Amino acid sequence: MLLNLMIIKRRLRWFLSQENISSLASRVKRSDAREIESFYQQYYENYVRSLNKGQHGDRTQLAKTYQTTGVLFDVLCAVNKNEKNEEVAPEEMNEIYAPYNILPLDPAGASQPIMQFDEVSLDAMFPFIVL
Repeated sequence: MLLNLMIIKRRLRWFLSQENISSLASRVKRSDAREIESFYQQYYENYVRSLNKGQHGDRTQLAKTYQTTGVLFDVLCAVNKNEKNEEVAPEEMNEIYAPYNILPLDPAGASQPIMQFDEVSLDAMFPFIVL
């Protein structure tokens, strides 16, 4: 059983590493990683959740499903390692991290009340020193 899953895993990796021109037209997602991710989510929703909702009558089927899910997850991780991460625009990064920027580090922010505390002002002046 485990040998069969390893063979499937190896074949999936080989297939994904090849540039299969004929499959490019039928792709829904932009990359292999997104295709595998959507397949993994569909498999998890259709098989794992449906088996978990049941009374666990067929333990062997549940074990096979979990092993297959593990192999699919390994393939997804391998494909994501090979895939370049998408660049995020600086404007989007500012929107993401703006709520967490609680210390004003610009010169005009020195007059704000939070900067009057000694602990905060020293941390703002020397952010990389750990005592």
